[in-house]
Amino acid sequence: MTAFFESLLPVFLVIVVGGVVKRRLVREDAAWHGFELITFYVMIPALLFSATYKADLGTSSISILTFTLLAAVLTMGPIALATRWPMRAIGVSDSTFTTVFQTATRWNGFIALAVVSRLYGEAGLTLVAVAMAIMVPVINVENVAVLTVFGSGGDRRIGRILLTILKNPLIWSTVLGISVNLAGIKLYGPLSTTLDVLGRGALAASLLLVGAGLSLGSLLRPTVPLVVTTTLKLAVMPLLVFLYGRYFGVGGDALMVAIVCGAVPAATNGYVLARRMGGDAPLYATATTVETMLSFLTMPLALYLAGQASGQI
Repeated sequence: MTAFFESLLPVFLVIVVGGVVKRRLVREDAAWHGFELITFYVMIPALLFSATYKADLGTSSISILTFTLLAAVLTMGPIALATRWPMRAIGVSDSTFTTVFQTATRWNGFIALAVVSRLYGEAGLTLVAVAMAIMVPVINVENVAVLTVFGSGGDRRIGRILLTILKNPLIWSTVLGISVNLAGIKLYGPLSTTLDVLGRGALAASLLLVGAGLSLGSLLRPTVPLVVTTTLKLAVMPLLVFLYGRYFGVGGDALMVAIVCGAVPAATNGYVLARRMGGDAPLYATATTVETMLSFLTMPLALYLAGQASGQI
């Protein structure tokens, strides 16, 4: 377990650096917003395109890992949905419930990419990139559906929802990389190098943004919804991934990559969705902060336990 902890420590230290820089050096929200746009629309797409363009897509581990993560997310949906009724009995609003659902089912692909890159290199990055191409639209559709039914407001037109999903740069950059790969197109050398240069800075940039977005002031006020969603995301989700992985026959590094994807905290981008569609945005900020900080301990533990159970450690 010490090896996992030390391997993940640089990832979380960069997150801490992002938090310190936001609070001490670059405090203007506009500056971070511009940095986020560059990272989200330029650097991360370059990384995902390069990873999928160079990948050997004929390996069976890619499809099996994707099935594993998809099964876990689709199972977590009904589990999270079932928490609505007991929480309503103690006075939790539907608006708050939608945030519990979002922060239990979403996963932070940026952290997953950084951790997997650190632990399993280029091969692990490819597994995550292809899985993200499938998972991002599925997760967005189910969360938008829950917000539409239980939230209070937002643009509920199906066409607008689908357009938003299709415009997601994480999706189209991965799909484009896979398409170029399968078509056997060889990129012009300087262009490929340019994408590599952009991609190398993407993971550090995304982790700095995670740190800058942490909301530390609300950590001392735990609530029932916060405990429920944190437990679902950091304990139940990795367990589901492990069980489905074993069922589908995922082993070796692919299983550990799947566990990383299941053990990462919720993505911060759902905050905007909560704010626009009547969810509990303050709870979303608190939940992602708590999950990110706790995952520093729970992720190495999940990797260690999965390795022990599968005989890899």
